[in-house]
Amino acid sequence: MKFFHLHKPVMPGPFFLIFLLLLQVGACINAQKKSRFQVKFLNEQILKKDRQFEGLSVGGLSALTFDEGTGEFLALSDDKLNHRFYRLQLQRLDTSDTQQKKKKWTAPFINNKNNSPSFQFILKEQVLLREKNSKNMNRNMDPEGLALKDQTLFITSEGQQIFNPPEPPQIFIFSKAGILKKAWSVPSVFWNKEKFSSVGARENKGFESLTLTEKYLWTATEKALKQDMNRLLRLSGFGLKTGKLLRQYPYFLDFTAGLSEMIAITDKIFLTLERAYDKKTGENQVWLFVTHCREATDLMTLPDQSLKYSVHLKSLVPAVMIQKTKSSLRKLTKSNRIIPCNKDLLFDFSKLPPGVTADNLEGMTLGPKISQGGQLLVFTSDNNFSSSQKTQFLFFRISPVINSSD
Repeated sequence: MKFFHLHKPVMPGPFFLIFLLLLQVGACINAQKKSRFQVKFLNEQILKKDRQFEGLSVGGLSALTFDEGTGEFLALSDDKLNHRFYRLQLQRLDTSDTQQKKKKWTAPFINNKNNSPSFQFILKEQVLLREKNSKNMNRNMDPEGLALKDQTLFITSEGQQIFNPPEPPQIFIFSKAGILKKAWSVPSVFWNKEKFSSVGARENKGFESLTLTEKYLWTATEKALKQDMNRLLRLSGFGLKTGKLLRQYPYFLDFTAGLSEMIAITDKIFLTLERAYDKKTGENQVWLFVTHCREATDLMTLPDQSLKYSVHLKSLVPAVMIQKTKSSLRKLTKSNRIIPCNKDLLFDFSKLPPGVTADNLEGMTLGPKISQGGQLLVFTSDNNFSSSQKTQFLFFRISPVINSSD
């Protein structure tokens, strides 16, 4: 396939390439800049591995969301056979209350400091996802993202080529009772039904994240699309009223990481959660970023609205190359550059207190305000229903309080 370059290619030496790579990474990730947000670890809750509820294992938790109306949290399980979510009641614990910390379905808490508030979840209800007039879903799903607005649940599915028939990444709309209302069609840029197509989401790397603003549903694939350069994602905004793709911002992943979740502060500022698995150490590496897209290029404003573009870097140099599959290259922007979102590192999970290690973190949500100031920020891990992994909740305080006017 022929590549079209916006600038004449250069062949720099190896040391110059390393220097340019550092410049490129530095342009997207600013770990030194102090964010206006601050986070503080409060405590950890680990569920017992053999926990059962209504005949099903409690595990595979891939997403969390907070129901402001009831004060409950909802946790989505990515069980591919019994699609479901849980209603969780938040309970605050006094540091001296050792009996409550020994609930049958939890392991002991690990606290950062004695004067930190501690929290735990109590399982209240299991809700099976199902189609109308049916006891289950009559289609394949790999549920990964969860968000709530009014009485409506939004759920993203990664999609799987291995399903029979294959399923694309999708966005589903459910009632709070778990009944399917409809599914949105996604643009072909995310999916091609041909098994060995060079277009669309990679296997098991589809829509992993989900967050809402007043007008948009935001999601992204966990890894780059097949037609895009490695490490480059598209933060994609769908209109809540229309289900149509309206905005897309380029986003660079950290090295070998994948994007597991995000929280929209505004339509151009996000909290983004990235994770990677280190095969050598057997440990999960997790980072939380504040991501700013104010100056980022909206890919939906490019001349080809059908999005038949592939976005690539040109041999590690800062200039961006655009590959168009069928016709000649058009001039895309005045500066011939595509600008990605900027990332500020907010928390590196390797800095958790001794004895606390992040597992396979996939879910993240904001919770209520807490009495010591700030707001609860909660993470959960997907244990993949494996005895070698754990289902954990990590409770943090984030300040200042985040709301839609930020």
